[in-house]
Amino acid sequence: MEKKTKQVPKKRVNVRRIGHSYERLIVQDHKKLGYERAASTRATSRIMDDAKIDINGIPFNIQCKSVRKGLNVFTTLNEMVEAIPKLVPEREQFINLVFHKKEREEVVVISKSDWYLVVEKLKENGIELKKPNCSSY
Repeated sequence: MEKKTKQVPKKRVNVRRIGHSYERLIVQDHKKLGYERAASTRATSRIMDDAKIDINGIPFNIQCKSVRKGLNVFTTLNEMVEAIPKLVPEREQFINLVFHKKEREEVVVISKSDWYLVVEKLKENGIELKKPNCSSY
C-alpha cells in the first residue's frame, strides 16, 4: 500500500495587497519630499482612482504598479492619457508618471514629451540635476 503524503498548498500571492502596499510606500516617500497632503486615491477619490491616478494631493499624476511579471508601461501611460481628460480634466495639466516595481527594482517612467517639459523648467530655473551623496528613498 502506498503511503499518502499530505501536500502543502502553494502560498497564494495576494497581488492586490502587494499593489496597495506599494501605493502606501509611494505616498510615504512623497510626504518625506514635502507633499504632506499625499494620499492614496483609493481612500480619497474614486473618480481619480478610476482615471488611473493612484496618488492624490501632489502635482503629478502617478500610477503605481508592483508586478512579478512584465508590464507594458506604454499601455499604462495611454490608459492615463485617455481616462484623465474624461474623468478629471483639471488633472490634465499635470505630468503622468508610472512608478513600476518588479521584484526589488523600481523605475519611474515618463513620456518623452513630458520629460522635455521637466528639462525646460529645470533650465528656466537654473537647476542642474545631480545625484546626492546620500541614501535613496
